[in-house]
Amino acid sequence: MKILHLHLRDCFGNPRTLTCHLNDGCIEYKAWAGHGPCDTRVNVNDLCPGYKKHFPVDNPDGLSLEQFKDSIIDLWSPWKGKGYGPKIDRVVQNKVEFK
Repeated sequence: MKILHLHLRDCFGNPRTLTCHLNDGCIEYKAWAGHGPCDTRVNVNDLCPGYKKHFPVDNPDGLSLEQFKDSIIDLWSPWKGKGYGPKIDRVVQNKVEFK
C-alpha cells in the first residue's frame, strides 16, 4: 500500500521523488533523482530532510495514516519559508481517478 508520494527539491535544488509504502508490515522508502518514470534511484538519506531527523520506520505512537504522513512531511519544516535547503514541491495524490 502506498502511504505517501512526494515531489521534492534536495538541498541543492535538484528535483527528487520520495515514495513511502507499507509492504508486509514493513515501512519502505524509495527515492529517485527527478520526477519522471525513468529516473535513477538515489539514497533516501541524500534527500536531507530535517537536521538529525530520520524517516520513521515504525509507528510506536499509534498514529493514524494522515498523522503518519504529516510526520514525514514535517521533516522538511525547518526550511519552510527560507530561500535555501530542501523543500516539498507537491504531495502527489495516492488515488488517481479518471472520468
